[in-house]
Amino acid sequence: MLNSLNLSGALAYAVAKNNYLYKNVIIPMNTDEDALDISESISTVSKILKFPVPRILVFPETDTASRLKTISQILKNKNVILCASTAALSKKTIARKNFEESVIKIKKNALVNRESFISQLVANGYERADIVTDVGEFAVRGEILDMWNNASNLPCRLVFDVNNIETIKNIDAASQRSITELNEIEIIPSKELDEAVIFDYFQTEFHIFSEIDIVSHSPSFNFNGNIELFKEKYEQWRSSDFQIFIVANNDGERKHLSEILGTGYERNIFTGSLASGFILNDDKIVFVTTNEIFSRYKVRLRPPKFFKDTGIPIETLSDIKKDDFVVHERYGIGIYDGLKKITAGGITAEYISILYADNDKLYVPVGDFNRIQKYFSIGKKPPKINPLDSTSWERIKAVASDAAKKMAQQLLQIYSERFDIQRQPFVADSNYEKQFEEEFIYEETPDQQKAVEDIKKDMTGYVPMERCIFGDTGFGKTEVAMRAALKSVLSGRQVCILAPTTVLVRQHEQTFFERFADWPVKIATLSRFKTKKEQKEIIEKLKEGKIDVVIGTHRLLSKDISFSNLGLLIIDEEHRFGVGDKEKIKSIKKNVDCLYLTATPIPRTLSMALAGIKNMSTISTPPLGRQSVETMLLEYDEKIITDAIMYEISRGGQVFFVHNKIGTIESCLIQLKRILPFVKFDFLHGRMTPSEIEEKMMGFLNKEFDCLVSTTIIEAGLDIPNVNTIIVSDAENFGLGQLYQLRGRVGRSKTKAYCYLFFRYENLTEISEKRLVALKEFAKLGSGFHLALKDLQIRGAGEILGKRQHGYIDSIGFDMYLRLLEKHSNSLFK
Repeated sequence: MLNSLNLSGALAYAVAKNNYLYKNVIIPMNTDEDALDISESISTVSKILKFPVPRILVFPETDTASRLKTISQILKNKNVILCASTAALSKKTIARKNFEESVIKIKKNALVNRESFISQLVANGYERADIVTDVGEFAVRGEILDMWNNASNLPCRLVFDVNNIETIKNIDAASQRSITELNEIEIIPSKELDEAVIFDYFQTEFHIFSEIDIVSHSPSFNFNGNIELFKEKYEQWRSSDFQIFIVANNDGERKHLSEILGTGYERNIFTGSLASGFILNDDKIVFVTTNEIFSRYKVRLRPPKFFKDTGIPIETLSDIKKDDFVVHERYGIGIYDGLKKITAGGITAEYISILYADNDKLYVPVGDFNRIQKYFSIGKKPPKINPLDSTSWERIKAVASDAAKKMAQQLLQIYSERFDIQRQPFVADSNYEKQFEEEFIYEETPDQQKAVEDIKKDMTGYVPMERCIFGDTGFGKTEVAMRAALKSVLSGRQVCILAPTTVLVRQHEQTFFERFADWPVKIATLSRFKTKKEQKEIIEKLKEGKIDVVIGTHRLLSKDISFSNLGLLIIDEEHRFGVGDKEKIKSIKKNVDCLYLTATPIPRTLSMALAGIKNMSTISTPPLGRQSVETMLLEYDEKIITDAIMYEISRGGQVFFVHNKIGTIESCLIQLKRILPFVKFDFLHGRMTPSEIEEKMMGFLNKEFDCLVSTTIIEAGLDIPNVNTIIVSDAENFGLGQLYQLRGRVGRSKTKAYCYLFFRYENLTEISEKRLVALKEFAKLGSGFHLALKDLQIRGAGEILGKRQHGYIDSIGFDMYLRLLEKHSNSLFK
């Protein structure tokens, strides 16, 4: 059994070499995390299969799809390298004979009994859903059957003509649009049985890899950024006839290193993911990584792959339930009454039935669904149902349209006034900025790239920038802000970064210091954690221009703070500053470029509506390297809570336990300590002093204890990658928006994250029972999840638009209001 902590990149080459000798190689590791790390290194030099262990008790299906896909690959390939934890290798799965008999092959134009095919899918473990959003699901709508095969990276759509397969196409999971046509598909099972072990699937002999198979190698390198030292070593290897492989993390690093080293080196530089370099004297081979050349990262970073977005998030009939309020663009607000089959002229078709005032009904062809939206509002009162009279609706819409026009005019006036102030543009893009961008180890999302372009355009103009970056924590706002900071520093101007808490200041400090480690940028932080002597020294250096970037709390707004040449003000979560602080910010930012960072989501439609008037950039796409959060709704169970906390701690992680009653939070803490005496706990709530809250959060961030029992005070702002389990007690008492934000506190790293929503049956009322139904959908990431996001978006939009617009939004619905606002904004800005 191997442990990744005592292995270098030499394992990658040694395994690949053994693959030729033994055909099939199995690498047993201590844990799934070790297996993932080693798999990444091996994938640089050879193809490798992963076989995860099914996770804890309440998530038996979590990694089933990945395991079954690997089994399918083993059966199809003669030479296999398989890396897995010992737990995964020993966990039983479906027997080979049963697997092979369960495989379904479907060809275009083949005759397939539709009902028998659906029965086969169910027997093979596939679950029926309203809309296919995850692996192992299928949905049936008339002659269309959508499914997500365990063996495929994309769902597919089968179109039947009675029992004949007319077409087979891959579809995009987000937009549900067809992408590519297929001639055939092979559907593998979607459930495991306790029948056999993975070793039974190998058709030829296999070799179990161990540490003794690793050939003698030198330890990894460390050149500390000394390029001349590296070149000298490179020439020594080359003169001794060694093959030299230099592994860069991404294409940007590869190009950057080629430019630094000059001609003759580029053919030896490759892109890959290798934990560390190594030298094999017998084979005369050297692998060295860019991390070792520059000594840039203390820990290895795994570059995630990013799939480009191919469509917009779908809104379908499955998002609308019977008796929901809906808005028809021509007839107004009514009540959705379900789908009805109507026969006319000998043809039967499905129609959307909508109830209006006086019991009038409107039947809308399913094909015209895009003319209907679910009704959302900022207010809490139910809307007034319109009569089925288009003139009445048009009058209401005209009043709201006039209000939206005035709103657009006000925003345009604010925008115009900003042009009265001008300043010297910041420097144009340089090779330094290009180099800094190429050093970013992750692949930028399109949203990040667009935000960077927007900021550069603002800063190189004559009008001071005032731009807001919207995006959840971990979506890449800080990287965008650091690129803006570098442009300011290169222009000879200082940068001030304001954060509402010392915990956030500490996080920014760590990020900025690591990112600018190889750059001559002077960075300092100012908060109550600095001694008076340290604060005085920093303040003096700010005045003298000896500090380029300062990061701090509201302490930076004090009267004794002055700058030599402030060029850029970056404000993180401005809404969390007090009224007095906001007034001080206004006085500072008059002639300074301002960049606001916020995690409050807003609808893409609002961003588009204000695109020409209010400067905002939205980063709504998470890097795909982040794994989804597994969410489960369960009746309160101490055994499951114990298992969940112990599982997280066993893999070196930490836990949030949300108990939202201050009066009983200490009793909850005592109970948890009773059932888990070896776990280190602490608690947190909003009635504590700011210094107490920050002290406890810093302790948790520094891993001084394992589990933080807290109220919903943790729902915004913090990014703690080591916390990958959140447990919410009495979830039936929370709104969907709150749960959306709480769930977002975990799943911010490569590690699989879990969210447990516990409820108590004895506490259920009629209202909380309805909420429980919504929670079930939320847990499945279905329509309830989308509703939670919508709820937060509406709140964010309400803050931007102001209270005066709320009545007009309620009268016609949120989405219709945004359409009108976009129309008037576009008209005014032409």
